[in-house]
Amino acid sequence: MCVPLSTPPTRTGETVTCQEVCEYDEWFRRARCHDRNLQHIPTSTGCENAAMLEVHENNIQLINQETVNGYRFVQTLDFSQNQISHIEPGAFLNVSNVKHLLLSNNALVTLRNRTFVGTERHLTRIHLDKNEVAIIEGDAFHGLNKVQYLDLGFNNIQSITSRHFQDMTELEHLILENNELVSIENDTFNCLISLEMIALNNNKLRSIPNGLFDGLTSLRDVDLSQNHLHTILTPSELGLISNLRYLFLAGNYINKSSDIVPFCELSAYLFVGGNPFECDCGFQKIQEWYFNQSIVVKQVLSHSSSLGCYFHGSFIDVTAALPTNSCPTDDDVLTSTTVKYTTIHIKTSTEELEQPKDSTVNPMKQTVLTESPSSDSSPIDKLWKISMSNLIICSVIMVMLLLYYYYKRSDR
Repeated sequence: MCVPLSTPPTRTGETVTCQEVCEYDEWFRRARCHDRNLQHIPTSTGCENAAMLEVHENNIQLINQETVNGYRFVQTLDFSQNQISHIEPGAFLNVSNVKHLLLSNNALVTLRNRTFVGTERHLTRIHLDKNEVAIIEGDAFHGLNKVQYLDLGFNNIQSITSRHFQDMTELEHLILENNELVSIENDTFNCLISLEMIALNNNKLRSIPNGLFDGLTSLRDVDLSQNHLHTILTPSELGLISNLRYLFLAGNYINKSSDIVPFCELSAYLFVGGNPFECDCGFQKIQEWYFNQSIVVKQVLSHSSSLGCYFHGSFIDVTAALPTNSCPTDDDVLTSTTVKYTTIHIKTSTEELEQPKDSTVNPMKQTVLTESPSSDSSPIDKLWKISMSNLIICSVIMVMLLLYYYYKRSDR
């Protein structure tokens, strides 16, 4: 067993051995070389059988074939939190058994072609988050058909294409959050037939192209939050199917709640808060969806961005009642009609009722009056009007007779 040093080695610029600077656990075959102020990867002397090589939190700047030579049984390589700015193509040719490769928190700018050559048989996880990656050459991930997890988050990536992922048929988790993506091609993910989770949040995407998720039948979690989306296509146009678990659309610029309504029954958890929705009929449907959720789902949603709508500049929470005029019903439209009658004539049985001289009727009201089955063309209606006219005349005559009879008795 290699004994850990009580203080970091002083020969930071020289080649050192694993036996000198690392703590080696023979039972777990684990070489712990982290936080040793190293500038180079230790040679394998004393740790030749290591399955885990941990050299994170050092000052290493370069990885090449020579630096990892000798660790032929290693399965986990942890280079995170160093200053690595360059990985030479073919650097991992002699560590063909590696399964997990951790390169987070470094200074990588470019991922060159053949960067991971030699790891194709066993590599399943790659962590490249929190670097400065801006360029990914077309064949950087060539042949990596066993990789299930790829984290490229928190970089400066502006463009990705289907070529980057064409061999990754086993990829299940793809993380591209917090990059500089402005647009994306609709066939970018076509080869990722095993994809279960994709994170595209915190980018600058202005639209999601038609068919982006076509054929991804295993997809369960989709995060499109915190982008620059002003509108979004329907689920079927995007290629999203109905067995999603989480769908994040929060923190965009979508103001038409009708764009969101088709997504309400698509996933178990739908996050759409933080969008400037208008208080309209579409938002009423979002309210109905929200109130139909279980207490557990509501609690989860309450911890995300606030969900509500805007009415004349004022924010109204999803749990509050909307203003009555935010979504007028048909009855509201009809009752809003203003009709001004200036003259009403009661004519004899041989005349028809005269139309108002001055009336203001909205188009919907006009349609109702025009198409009503009670139009004057009906003989029954004409007969009814004649009867009513005669009844009124008879009533007037009766009143006059009663008055006449009353005054005659008074004279006596």
